Amino acid sequence: MNWRLLSVLDKDAALLDEASLPEGATVHLCDVLPLSQGRRLAFPLPSATAMMLSSSRQAHEAARVHLEHPSLRRELGGVVYFASNESALDCCEHLIASVISAYTALECFANEWVPAWVTYKHFKKGSQEFVLLDKEEIERSLNLREKLAVVLPYSFQKSGPKGTQAWEAFVKLEKLRNRIIHMKEADRRESDSETDTLWKAIFAISAPHRTAKKIIDHFLDGCPYIPGVQYDKLLPVRPRWHVEYPCKD
Repeated sequence: MNWRLLSVLDKDAALLDEASLPEGATVHLCDVLPLSQGRRLAFPLPSATAMMLSSSRQAHEAARVHLEHPSLRRELGGVVYFASNESALDCCEHLIASVISAYTALECFANEWVPAWVTYKHFKKGSQEFVLLDKEEIERSLNLREKLAVVLPYSFQKSGPKGTQAWEAFVKLEKLRNRIIHMKEADRRESDSETDTLWKAIFAISAPHRTAKKIIDHFLDGCPYIPGVQYDKLLPVRPRWHVEYPCKD
């Protein structure tokens, strides 16, 4: 019954013969993965959004263990050091993982809630010519900002997050994610305390999983929760993972 599972239906909600299910049984969607020696693994499908959000949160919490070490609090106004070089690099790895996972969670969320029946009129840059994109093409061709600012507000029939503090935090997260993915040599050299570098940006970012969750909350808060249903009268239904999310932040 883990909250990250894509779908857990009790026998009252599942469209199955109840007589074939034992008392208290649940139904999990699975993918069958081939293993060695002819074995097959029944892998319970996760909600990709929930799993990546969880990954981002866990990575950020792992980084905090290093950032809260007493060695970083010894000198007020002076230079401080991590407990070890290993600790410094582990912390940075965790922060990078948290950023990438949080951004991926938003990509998963945006693509999940592009309705299958929607087409999108996409204008070519600097032109009045346009092409009609279906769901698959929207997922593949539009950038995340456009999905969150234009497509999802239509899907959820509510205003988009642009202009909110959550959106400002998302823009910062996206810029940092792009700097990490397209890392330039000049962006990762040694510098003084005033010069902007990728490392300064990584250590300065606020909790990435919270940024992603606030964007998701903007759309899902207020949606009804109906077990086993994704849409109700063509409007999105709040997924189970969002109801059972284990953190208050």
